[in-house]
Amino acid sequence: MYLSPDPLGPIYVFNGNPFSGGPLVSASFVQKDAGIPDLAEVFYPQKSGSYAVIFFVPGLYALIPPQLYSSVLLQVAEHGYIVLVPSADLPKVEYGSLDPRYFKTLPDGVNQKLWDTYYWFKDNLNNLFESKGISVKADWNYVGMAGHSAG
Repeated sequence: MYLSPDPLGPIYVFNGNPFSGGPLVSASFVQKDAGIPDLAEVFYPQKSGSYAVIFFVPGLYALIPPQLYSSVLLQVAEHGYIVLVPSADLPKVEYGSLDPRYFKTLPDGVNQKLWDTYYWFKDNLNNLFESKGISVKADWNYVGMAGHSAG
């Protein structure tokens, strides 16, 4: 099913069971260059078209790597969504030596990086898809936010 009107054309909407895989084939790529604040992973349907965007923030203020959510987020993309997953840089420490004071200052800096990442994608994602030969368009008129735990 498609929903209109939309300046980029009709947007894909899936009306099936959300708890099973969707009808579309999905894929992902990791993005870490061209001015993006941090590493991020993009999950998307491979079928040409315009899709709504979900900005998914992983748990523990985005310290949980996007790859740990990949099976779930690939299924979300199968239902006709582009899912953007930022990842905060983990501090480089030896096992068991992370200073708890790190977490007291974490939210302010991470929140700004998350918003910077969101706006970077808003400005660049469709050009990025095109440069990679992916015939998918993000429709920024339809955006949702989601997260896990402290995400």
